[in-house]
Amino acid sequence: MDYVKHRSKDSEKQCTKCGSSHSYGQYPAFGTNCARCKKPNHWAKMCRAGASAAEGDRNHHNKGNPKKSSAKPPNKWYKKGKVHDLQEMDSATDDDEFYVNIVDSTVDEREEIFTRIPAKVPERCTAVIKIKCKLGKLYKALVKSVLTYNCGTWAPTQSQEERLNAFHRKQLKKVLNIKYPVKITNSSLYNKCNERPLSIFILESRWRLFGHILRRDSQIPANQAMSGYFVTEGSKFKGRPLTTLPVVLNRVINSNLQLKSSHDLEHLRSIAQQRDEWTKLTARIREAAEASQLGH
Repeated sequence: MDYVKHRSKDSEKQCTKCGSSHSYGQYPAFGTNCARCKKPNHWAKMCRAGASAAEGDRNHHNKGNPKKSSAKPPNKWYKKGKVHDLQEMDSATDDDEFYVNIVDSTVDEREEIFTRIPAKVPERCTAVIKIKCKLGKLYKALVKSVLTYNCGTWAPTQSQEERLNAFHRKQLKKVLNIKYPVKITNSSLYNKCNERPLSIFILESRWRLFGHILRRDSQIPANQAMSGYFVTEGSKFKGRPLTTLPVVLNRVINSNLQLKSSHDLEHLRSIAQQRDEWTKLTARIREAAEASQLGH
């Protein structure tokens, strides 16, 4: 039989507030303050902060005799603690350096002591540690990877590509802390950050994905959609040509190849079956685009 056990109001057990046994809800510590931590509704003998306070009392009494002290000696190499925050420091190097605020773990949580230390361990390790954080790597991992997610399927116009490149350069200048009136050319900015225009990265991703799909089975939906794109049915579309993915792919292809018909698609499919040849084709297209954009 299922049943629910209810606690009787007349049951007596040791109280966690005063340490005595009494009826439920009637404990003498209610309305009084603890003599140890000064908090209400409990007595010092049941105080949960008693362990740390008692340890402090013993250390205080044994202050004149270090042999009887129960406190552990501090580590001369480092002190463990919780990282609280990072603060940027002035540095003449290319890498951004930070100070780390740590919380002394030997002190009670109500009396946290923050220690400001630099982050790289110098020779013979003083209490100072020096951390170097490469903002360029953080930008690539946290911003660029999200911005260019699934970019191989994009078909942006030239104006949209320019806006993406402008945003990319703006973020790189923030990484290098370049502000007005300091000026830097686009090529110098890319070389200093070991980066390239975002449109080049999108172009290379697009051609890698294109070759991957061409090597797959011809019956998958992606290949069927590409084959059906060049099948003309009905009257010709009137108006400005749409910027579709085949149009963007054909825009940067070299003069020996093109993507305007089903025959061109099958020719590219035969090239994609050989990975080395497709990699060389992608590299030539990327180098031609870099030369036109950066003027190399």
